[in-house]
Amino acid sequence: MLHAWEGKNKQVDCIIVYNDGIGRIEKVAVAAKVADFDSGNSNRDSHTLEVLEALKYPKVTFVSNAITYSSDTLAEVQGSLTFHSITRAVSFPVALVRNGKNLQVKGNFSIQLTDYQVKRPSFMLIPIDDRMDLEFYMEFAI
Repeated sequence: MLHAWEGKNKQVDCIIVYNDGIGRIEKVAVAAKVADFDSGNSNRDSHTLEVLEALKYPKVTFVSNAITYSSDTLAEVQGSLTFHSITRAVSFPVALVRNGKNLQVKGNFSIQLTDYQVKRPSFMLIPIDDRMDLEFYMEFAI
């Protein structure tokens, strides 16, 4: 009934532990400020910051605890996502593309807002969708 929208964040801090000997990422940690997500609509972004209580919970973080490779171009990442002060286990596939001395990492996964105790706002008495889809793309010099 309502249109979907997306927000982008280009201010993400990410660090990887890369093993040159085997040519693989062994660990990853990511942190992003909730306030740095931009949907292109300042009114919507302000309301989103209120709903997510960005002043109280300013960051979202992810720390891996296992990376399992099924090939040189595909891996499954497992770890802990902390959002809205709640930490939960997540896992998701990532695609890996080597481009010269760069490594491109991309993937996506979904979370449920209620799992992180986010009170979903309503429009015309209908709460927004509980599922939030996250998509990422990062590039590293290796």
